[in-house]
Amino acid sequence: YFIELVCEYDVSNSTNPEAALLENIKQVTWKVIDLKTDKVLGSGKKVPPAARKYKNADKGVNDFSFGIAVDIYNIIRR
Repeated sequence: YFIELVCEYDVSNSTNPEAALLENIKQVTWKVIDLKTDKVLGSGKKVPPAARKYKNADKGVNDFSFGIAVDIYNIIRR
C-alpha cells in the first residue's frame, strides 16, 4: 500500500507556530492506494477538534493522529 497524507497548517494566529499543537493543524487528508492495481482503496479527511478541549497539548495531537490511523487501518482491512 501507498498512503498519501497531506497535512495543512494554519499558524497565522498561533502563539507558538513552531510547536506541535492541535490548534496549528487546519486539516489532514489521506488516500490509500493499492500498489499492485493502482486502485485508490479509500480516502478521508479530518479536521481537528477544538484544542481547548485538551488540557495536555501532546494528548490532543496524539488522539487526533490515532483517529487518522484508525481510519486508514479500516480502509486497508476491508
